[in-house]
Amino acid sequence: SDIASPTFHEDLPSCLRHPSASELPDNDWHAMIVCTSAVPVLSRRSLVSAVLATPWNKIVRRQQPSFDTKALRFKWKHGGYPEKVDYHGQLHQFQLAQSLDMNNVVLISSMGGTDPKNFLNSVGKRPRRWWKKKNRNGDGNDDDMDGHGNLLIWKRRAEQYLVETGLGHVILHPGGLFDDESTTATTADITHNDTSNGSTDRVFALDVDDRLGTRYGRQTRISRSELADLCVASLSVPTGTKISLDCITVPSGAINSNDSHPTSAQESLDAFLTLSKTASYV
Repeated sequence: SDIASPTFHEDLPSCLRHPSASELPDNDWHAMIVCTSAVPVLSRRSLVSAVLATPWNKIVRRQQPSFDTKALRFKWKHGGYPEKVDYHGQLHQFQLAQSLDMNNVVLISSMGGTDPKNFLNSVGKRPRRWWKKKNRNGDGNDDDMDGHGNLLIWKRRAEQYLVETGLGHVILHPGGLFDDESTTATTADITHNDTSNGSTDRVFALDVDDRLGTRYGRQTRISRSELADLCVASLSVPTGTKISLDCITVPSGAINSNDSHPTSAQESLDAFLTLSKTASYV
C-alpha cells in the first residue's frame, strides 16, 4: 500500500483494515515506527548547466569558487515530494495507528524544523519567473521560489498532527545521517574516524528545539545504526509517553557538560525522560 496514495487505507490488507476480524493469531498491536521521507535527487540538467557555466564564472565574472553550487536543482524520487510523503503519507500512518489502538508511535523526523529558512526547505524549489515574484497570497513575503519544497516545514506539520492526536509518541529529530561501518552490537563500543579532543568513542547528546546545533555546530550528526538503536529504545518507553527530542552523537571528549548522558541508546533515552523536556510547537 502506497502511504502517499489517497486510497492508502482501502489498499491495506483486510487484517489491518478490520483488525477485529483479523485471522492473525496475535492482534495486539503495540507500536509503530514511521521512518518514511521524501528523497531528493539531483537534476542532471542543472548539473550540466552548472559545469558549462564554470569557465564563464571563472574568466569573465571572476567568481570564486567558479562552480556555482547554488545553481544546482533537485527533484523528488518517484515524484514523492514533501507535502505528499512527509505530510499526507505520515498522516495516513498515524491514522492507521489510531485505528489499531496502538500505544506508541515512534517518528523519525529531522533537526532544523524550528528554522523556516533552513537549506533543506529550499531543496526541490526553483526561482520564480519575473512575473511571479509575489507569493500566492500576494503579500510578497515568500522567498521568490516555486516548486515542491519545504521538506522540514511539512515534516513539522506532520509532527504537530501526531501531537494533537493524543497518541503516545516519541518524535526523534536526528542530525545529519552517515553510514557506520562498525559491526559492534552496542552503541557504547561504536567508534568512528573522528579523533577530535583525543577520543573516538561517540556518545549520545539529546536536547530539544535545535539547541544542539548551537552547541555543536557542524558536529550535529548521528550514524544510521545509532539512530536505529534509539528507535528500538523508544519502543520500551512507558505507555502514554509523549516526547519530542533532537538526537546526535559526538566524540566523548567533546561532550558538553549539559549533555552528559550514558553511552547506550537505552540509558541515554531513559536519562532524558527524567528531565521532562520536549520540543515546543508554539
